[in-house]
Amino acid sequence: MFIGPAGSGKTTLVAAFYEWLLDNTDLRVKLVNLDPGVEYLPYEPDFDIRSIFTLRDIMRKEKLGPNGAMIRASESMVELSDEICRKINELKSDFTLIDTPGQMEVFVYRPTGPILVEKLSKGKPTYTVFLVDSSFASSPSSFIGVWLSSITVRLRLGAPNYIVVTKSDLETRVDVKRLLYDEKYVLEELRREEMGEASELAWRSWQLLKDFQPALRMVRVSATRKIGLEELYDILHEMKCVCGDMT
Repeated sequence: MFIGPAGSGKTTLVAAFYEWLLDNTDLRVKLVNLDPGVEYLPYEPDFDIRSIFTLRDIMRKEKLGPNGAMIRASESMVELSDEICRKINELKSDFTLIDTPGQMEVFVYRPTGPILVEKLSKGKPTYTVFLVDSSFASSPSSFIGVWLSSITVRLRLGAPNYIVVTKSDLETRVDVKRLLYDEKYVLEELRREEMGEASELAWRSWQLLKDFQPALRMVRVSATRKIGLEELYDILHEMKCVCGDMT
């Protein structure tokens, strides 16, 4: 299940990863779209929530704006969750890639995401890939904030997750991977930001995150340039095996 803020590249990565899996493995791979508002997909989904309802239909029928319609759509997904999860779990596949709504907050913080993940997990092991636009990792404080968001997603959905930094072909001032483990580097970079109390908050948050999730691995990918897809596959393959080394 691919989750992340709007514009983080969920749909693009799903399409690129699907193509990579077909070209480099013998796995049966299926695609699922859970975004009722998307107008165009660069792939053909095997299950599409838009076959049941679309955001545009809800807006027209219930005379709602985009935000209200998205909330109503999330409610509909809960009401139809048994049917949705049954159709997804019936897909004959080794991997099912699930593209979630662009409005991550509606999916994660409302009941929709937790309910769907709980029901999907009864049919197949379910994991989340949390996408971070590389522009969000341009400074220690912004990356720590996103890292906190990934923990919130883990708490809300109750499924293992990994951070994937997208658009990795774009340059960033800081070394993102060092932000995960290098205490001295993080402290120096936070001091360079000179944010006063905010820097102290970021530093304490980093320490908490390290204690909470010490075995984190992060993948940097570029969907357009097909970078990092093999490493993403390796991690997802390990997650299917309880003996996988995820340090």
